[in-house]
Amino acid sequence: DLGFSRSIVKYVSQNLHSEHKLSTSLTTAIMFVTLVGFIISLAIIIKLPVIVNIFNISMNNLADVEKSIITASAIIPICIVSQIVYGWLEGQERFEVISWIRILSGSMLAVIPALLCLKFETLHSALLGVLFARILALISKFYYIFKICDNRFTNFCFGTFKCLFQMGGWITVSNIISPLLTYLDRFLLTSMASVSIAASYIAPSEVIAKLNFISNSISRVYFSMGTKKLKSKEEIKLRTSAYLLLCVTMLFVLSLLFVYAEFILVSWLGQDYYGEPVIILKILCLGLFFNSIAQIPYSEIQAKGYAKLTAFVHICEVLPFVFLLIYLVSAFGPIGAALAWVVRVITDYFILLFLNSKLRYEY
Repeated sequence: DLGFSRSIVKYVSQNLHSEHKLSTSLTTAIMFVTLVGFIISLAIIIKLPVIVNIFNISMNNLADVEKSIITASAIIPICIVSQIVYGWLEGQERFEVISWIRILSGSMLAVIPALLCLKFETLHSALLGVLFARILALISKFYYIFKICDNRFTNFCFGTFKCLFQMGGWITVSNIISPLLTYLDRFLLTSMASVSIAASYIAPSEVIAKLNFISNSISRVYFSMGTKKLKSKEEIKLRTSAYLLLCVTMLFVLSLLFVYAEFILVSWLGQDYYGEPVIILKILCLGLFFNSIAQIPYSEIQAKGYAKLTAFVHICEVLPFVFLLIYLVSAFGPIGAALAWVVRVITDYFILLFLNSKLRYEY
């Protein structure tokens, strides 16, 4: 979404007094990202033969896969627009409404594809279920906007677009590099070792990745509130509360995960994941704690309008992380990949903490 789901939170939270600006920001953002989504979908459909060829699909499954890719491409604009609506609601601090919508959409995403799979047993039917669920979820969002918020769409505003794009552009850089850094260790480990060896790292890494929703949820609320002009004492209180909530929650969750790491992995994946994967999971627990609390300075820097700075930090991290990853994977295998990730996220936290403390006196 080119960072618009994040930048609209800041724009809306700073213009709550103006119904016109609220309506304009929503309309402008939705129109732009819808266009972007359709362009991406069209590009996927045009390049469909190339995509199918890359994955070397067998002739028996070719028709199902082609229809699945086309259906998946249709989901893209809907997902992007949904993120814009979430951002618009977050800017108004309507978190209770967002929670109910997420529960509703999450339930539909779980039930509808499963029902279609039971009936037709194809990949295409599963993705059709996802498409229907996404459409219904988006309709529920618009229902709230029109009926409860009494909001109406307006015309596209270039001035509003410029404001959203200026911040969103740099957020896009972070949004591209951050997943690259997250999954680079998996790709590199797979290329340097066998898939079976890489699996001993990927499985614990997936467990850790699933827990990111905790810090993401808190940081989104913190970002929304942090975009406002707060007094010094209010800002300190907000920051302290965010740190306290994140630290207590993550320490509790990660303590349980650390203690029961062996039980979780073996029960979930079997005896093959006894030993080294358990050690990797425990190492990654340390990294997840620092990665979680890093969301506080990261969100605060972006809330102050310095998204360019967080993007620059991520750009600068790429090469050192690659070299460190290659060295540690060569020396220690999957455990080396875990150590490299932990070193990166700890370094990332202290860099963001330092930069945020410097900016605090200038803002």
